[in-house]
Amino acid sequence: MITFFDIIPQDQANFICSQLLSFTYAFIFRQILINHIHQKQSIITKNFIHFFTIVPGLIFSWFCFGNQIFHLILLSLTSYLLLYIFDYKWIHLMTFFLAMIYLSAIHTHRLVFGDFAGTYQMDISAPIMILVQKITLIAFSLHDGWLIDTTTNQIINHERKKYSIRQKPSLLQYCSYVFDFQTILCGPMIFYNDYHDYLDGNTIKKYGLHHFPPVAKTIWKSLLTCSICAILTMKFVPLFPISFLQDEKFMQANFVYKILIIYLVTTGARIKYYFAWKMAESVCNASGLGFTTLTGTDNQPIYDLATNIRIYDFEMSLSQHDAIAAWNISTVRWLRAAVHIRVPKRYSAMATFALSAFWHGFYPGYYLTFATAGLFMAVSKTMRKCIRYRFVHSKHFLNGYHCLTWLITRIMIAYFAFPFVILSLHQSILVYQSIYWSGHLVAIFAWLIVPLILKSESKNRDKPDEYQQMNGNGKKNDITTITTTNNNNLKKKNGFINHHEH
Repeated sequence: MITFFDIIPQDQANFICSQLLSFTYAFIFRQILINHIHQKQSIITKNFIHFFTIVPGLIFSWFCFGNQIFHLILLSLTSYLLLYIFDYKWIHLMTFFLAMIYLSAIHTHRLVFGDFAGTYQMDISAPIMILVQKITLIAFSLHDGWLIDTTTNQIINHERKKYSIRQKPSLLQYCSYVFDFQTILCGPMIFYNDYHDYLDGNTIKKYGLHHFPPVAKTIWKSLLTCSICAILTMKFVPLFPISFLQDEKFMQANFVYKILIIYLVTTGARIKYYFAWKMAESVCNASGLGFTTLTGTDNQPIYDLATNIRIYDFEMSLSQHDAIAAWNISTVRWLRAAVHIRVPKRYSAMATFALSAFWHGFYPGYYLTFATAGLFMAVSKTMRKCIRYRFVHSKHFLNGYHCLTWLITRIMIAYFAFPFVILSLHQSILVYQSIYWSGHLVAIFAWLIVPLILKSESKNRDKPDEYQQMNGNGKKNDITTITTTNNNNLKKKNGFINHHEH
């Protein structure tokens, strides 16, 4: 295959070509689907629509991954058999364990024959990870639908009701969902109900539309982002390779320089994810799959169903919690739907972190990252309760606090993310030793000592002056109003930010 200017490796060039082919075909499929929705007597039947998503999806996957797509077909068809072999009561557990065992085998192969130097080689593991999300959610949704139909005592929350499935899908419906050309290569994960509402035209019919709303503006923004990321990948990322963290000069440098290099290396490593996710989002939007609603004021279309990364929200996040909510959004949804809302609340965060680490693979660096991130998450919540409320009485103090938390969040993310890039446990520990495990020590100290020195917000609720300030009319604004006002221009919250605690 073509390599671009001898800079982009062949496997990544193949992936880009596959995505570009998907993007081109998306416009064709968009028109085919519209014709099918509004012409009931058309020769293009629903079965043809399914084939128009399945066949291109498999072709583009083969173009990108070659004969490795055998794993996609084997796992998906085996999982489909389980849907009909097992009772609804057990279908979710059996499918979940099969999917995770198969994924574990793929990850083990990559661990044994992969590269610990941080040079990522694209293989079928990424599409398998997306496939696991899809097939497990189908099984969980079928189980939820069975619970709703068969018992009045089982408590099912709104999310589980919304995405429940009452009837097992046909083979064509199932394959259309798991092999669709829009998401088969790198996601994002779309819920089964949302996907088939799209194919049935329900997403536009409920607004009285005969076509998918204009998408050019949304696509141009995504493509511009992709172009910037591509330029940065070729020009900026090579300046700060992962190998920097293993260089002897780095180990002997001063502390501030090391922190700066870690930040630049991890920032460069994120850019390829930005490119891939924004390109996938463009494919979905071009086909109409990303459309969700119209704004209530001027009926402008909103294409955010396939949004997997909110770059501005992530880079400008004021806490680790907000950063996670803006990163890999579809996986956040899957983790929440598969684990977070299904286990007792006291274990939900731990179970979610564990599944996320297991889903990513078995490189030791992954687990070091998730363990450190879990520690920082707990510490961040404690610090917020003990410190933040002290700054809300003044707009200037609060803005200063936000600037400080923005800087701390950037350093914190770089600190716990670099093992995810290095992969090797030994090399990661060497880097941590070279900066004296400073982040871990500060976090543990703050977690244990700060609450003893500074009372938390909950212990000061009897002091109204610390929660209120006078506005220009002499009326008091509560802390919620003040916080919301000052945060509006700093971040945009997506629908899962208030629920995502892992």
